[in-house]
Amino acid sequence: MFKMKFILGVLLLSVVAFAQENVVPIICPVPGNPDPTTVTEDQCNTYTACEYTSGICHMKQNNESGYLLASEPVVSTTGIQLSLKKANPENTLFGADIEELTVDILYHHNYHFEIKIYDSSQSRYEVPIQRNLPDTPGTDPIFEIRTPTAVDEPFYIDVRRKSTGSVLFRTVGPLTFEDQFIQLTSHVYSPYFYGIGEICHSSLLRSFDERITNVLFARDRAPYPGSQDNLYGSHPYYINIEDYEGNTHSVFLDNSNAIEYSTFLIGSTPSVTIRTIGGILDFHFFLGPTPDDVTVQYTEFIGRPFLPPYWSLGFQLSRYGYNSLDNYKDTQYFDIDYMDGRRDFTYDETNFATLPDVATQLHSENMKLVLMFDPAIAIDFDTYPPSQRGKDSDVYVKYSDPSYIPDDQPASTSDYVVGNSVGFDGVWIDMNEPSNFGTNTDQYFDATGRGALQCPDNNLEKPPYGTLVASTASTSTLSEATICMSSKQTDGTNDYLHYDVHNIYGFSESVATYRGLTETVLPGERPFVLTRSSFPGTGQYVAHWLGDNKSAWEDLKASIIARPDWPNVLQASKDALTIRYKYLPFLYTSLHRAHMFGNSAIRPVFSVFPSDLNARGIDDQFFWSDKLLVAPVVEQGATGRYIYLPNSLWYDLLDGTLVAHMTTVLYVETPIEKIPLYVKGGSILPFQSPSLTTVESRNNPFGLTIALDSNNFAEGELFWDDGHTEHTMDESYIGTFTYDQGNLTLSIQYNQDIASDLVLTSINVYGYPFKPI
Repeated sequence: MFKMKFILGVLLLSVVAFAQENVVPIICPVPGNPDPTTVTEDQCNTYTACEYTSGICHMKQNNESGYLLASEPVVSTTGIQLSLKKANPENTLFGADIEELTVDILYHHNYHFEIKIYDSSQSRYEVPIQRNLPDTPGTDPIFEIRTPTAVDEPFYIDVRRKSTGSVLFRTVGPLTFEDQFIQLTSHVYSPYFYGIGEICHSSLLRSFDERITNVLFARDRAPYPGSQDNLYGSHPYYINIEDYEGNTHSVFLDNSNAIEYSTFLIGSTPSVTIRTIGGILDFHFFLGPTPDDVTVQYTEFIGRPFLPPYWSLGFQLSRYGYNSLDNYKDTQYFDIDYMDGRRDFTYDETNFATLPDVATQLHSENMKLVLMFDPAIAIDFDTYPPSQRGKDSDVYVKYSDPSYIPDDQPASTSDYVVGNSVGFDGVWIDMNEPSNFGTNTDQYFDATGRGALQCPDNNLEKPPYGTLVASTASTSTLSEATICMSSKQTDGTNDYLHYDVHNIYGFSESVATYRGLTETVLPGERPFVLTRSSFPGTGQYVAHWLGDNKSAWEDLKASIIARPDWPNVLQASKDALTIRYKYLPFLYTSLHRAHMFGNSAIRPVFSVFPSDLNARGIDDQFFWSDKLLVAPVVEQGATGRYIYLPNSLWYDLLDGTLVAHMTTVLYVETPIEKIPLYVKGGSILPFQSPSLTTVESRNNPFGLTIALDSNNFAEGELFWDDGHTEHTMDESYIGTFTYDQGNLTLSIQYNQDIASDLVLTSINVYGYPFKPI
């Protein structure tokens, strides 16, 4: 009954276009994001688009400070176009309102459409990243979109799922579109709301009970779990599970300016206000209908994840502070310690003189070497050739205080990547937000003989609404800890302000590095690049690391990634790594499926069981693919934990014991050497006898773990190639295994010769009805 009342309420809200809306919760965006109850009436009166009611400074009604329909909608088979006019030009927040807007609603696939809102008369910055769209729209869309139809009717957009009538996105209150401030508020269908990164969320599932505002702006800031701080990357994307059945949609805002998302309740309805300080609004909706479907659809649009080389899935260890190779033990990563004076493309010929020999030794032992690089280039033209070479090639970002940070927008920048005298196998990119120490402070750097970077005092460094970035900065500027927003960049054809492209700097450097490796440094090899800063689409080229998280339990809980404490957990680490190496063929197969089709290799529990309400709040368990459940211990001192097992058959991965045959909350003892692992009934997992390195492991015999469902059925697959050269299906093998009522069959796709050396020697069947004779 409650569910029906909720849906009915939303439907009534959308039909009455001229009804007075409850806009009090849509607070006036006072710079600094103060508590709404602390904003005075006098402060509120400085914004003519706002009004003061019952102690709250909030936006005026849509027909007062928003936009009205200027002419009848233009409807076609490819979408809808609306022309809008400002309702009252005297109602403004920060000035420079765009008085005429165009709204393009563009149909793409049956499950994918776009809402693009932009200035009708002047072009504005748009994200210069190529996306993947069909040539013609689908013919049977699963969505329905409603807009105003009468001239002078206030603007709104109402998005519904055809099959259920659910209102997925319904704008409420006024649209604001100024030169340096854009704001839109919408109801969302349910509180099962995930995403918006890269933020230190306290939980996977967001709460609407109190207003929370997050800002997306790439920043060199160490994660502090639960702080809500913006971190190294920007991902303006969220997923919303709509109902008991698990119908799901997602929304991506293709905008690379600083963005804020505020989540809160309007009455009892979950709502979100989205603000940005530049560009346009370019929303893309993906209607699934399952969580895995929306991920497939989203990655189809932004680009499928790259397939990593097989060796990159093995044990990798690094730390900051190796002073020489004397301290080097068995790590294969080097932080900036190896460099000569922190200069990229060099190594310290005193303390790391034998680094090329170490690389050779690692390679002889079937191991790899990954080196760190920072984007900033030392200013030493006489003795440091890369700096002069970059200057001669004109690859640096431009601003009044000379910059020596490469502008990675032009395709030609990839030519700047210097050769490989050391013999490294992969690149680890740090500081590419980009980070810069001391910006706009009086700090002096003895090592360079220069003071800190000083940015001009203008509305790019200090915009009228600086978002939480500026209000939490000690210098009250967007450029704190980074380079000037006034900096100029180019892609060789178009010029950009760093103000607009800051959030895609990491993306651009990742692409340039990827191309430099594939075209110049390691031609023919599958590149491995690890980036700290990212933006949607980066995963096509590189992997992402979480930044400067600590070896602490709260960081483990936040990231589900641990760094071992060697004196205490050496044996436990070896045990865990042995299991990981054993099932690397399964993980590699899952990553290949993500690369080809977009299905996530690592998934939250709700993605595999979307109709399970309990699964929607679980953030300390996760899946490899949709078959293996991992439930690590994430609390210090814990000797056991509760594990939620959704409705299925579940087997202990290691001993094959059936632990549950329906929805179960299981308590397990967890000594330090144990990570609870459970395979879902109906799954087949390929494995391989583990060795010390991934290269050696690949030569070992194979096996299958077959976990039967209640019908004595299971299936799975194995993808195999050489693991390190450029991926092509002509040089790949896919074997699909099916177990049905005691019969195991194998069907082969692509090149079976690739797997000619694989030997299957072990088959473990979990849930077999009787012991084989």
